[in-house]
Amino acid sequence: MISEMVIWGFFSAMGWMAANWTVDQVIQEKKKEKEEQVCSDWKEEKMPDGTIHRSRTCNTIQASP
Repeated sequence: MISEMVIWGFFSAMGWMAANWTVDQVIQEKKKEKEEQVCSDWKEEKMPDGTIHRSRTCNTIQASP
């Protein structure tokens, strides 16, 4: 009974450590690939039917590490 608990605890701890390591690797990759967007101001255009159309343009740039 005790030996089963020790073995179960060992493999549970190893699984927990592996999961944390994997999450750390994924988060670091996302930080490296992070991009920033630079957007212009909103432009409003009144349409003939009385509605207002809003638009703007955005450019994606690579973030500095």
